Amino acid sequence: MIQLVVAGDIVMYKPTRIYLAISSGSWTGNPAQKKRPCAVIYVDQHTTIPIVAPLCGAVYINAGWKRRYQHPVLFANTGVPVPADGASVQRQPIVITHNPLYAKPPFIPHFKPSYIWAGDSGEWVAHQMLQELESAGGYLRVDVVQLDQLLAWRDYCTMFHLLYGCQLTYF
Repeated sequence: MIQLVVAGDIVMYKPTRIYLAISSGSWTGNPAQKKRPCAVIYVDQHTTIPIVAPLCGAVYINAGWKRRYQHPVLFANTGVPVPADGASVQRQPIVITHNPLYAKPPFIPHFKPSYIWAGDSGEWVAHQMLQELESAGGYLRVDVVQLDQLLAWRDYCTMFHLLYGCQLTYF
């Protein structure tokens, strides 16, 4: 049975897009070899197929994308520091709420300073991969206001690409 997810859920997923691999600090440019936490930023109401944006921790600066494509994350109720925002426009971090009343799912890694992908619309999860999604449920969530903030930044990045005709660029 396919587990339905909703926008704001945190799921474990292995991103396959090259942009996401490089932005997460991949030295080779190859897609992720393991599942990583991803925020569900949108779910198609007709197909129930979600779009995810991966979270990534420490990123190798010389191999990664410019920071404007990664938004800093604040894990509320955890004490984990917010990483530096290297974008030219300083942004408020995206708040991911940790609810300590829920048990920590065994597949969710420990909290660490993180960023979330905001450079484009994210990655559609292939239908055949839906059964492999593991959701953190109420333990971790991105609320609607924070999703709107993340999507607004994504739209800004997309408009920047359209207006200036530039591609995602390296440092």
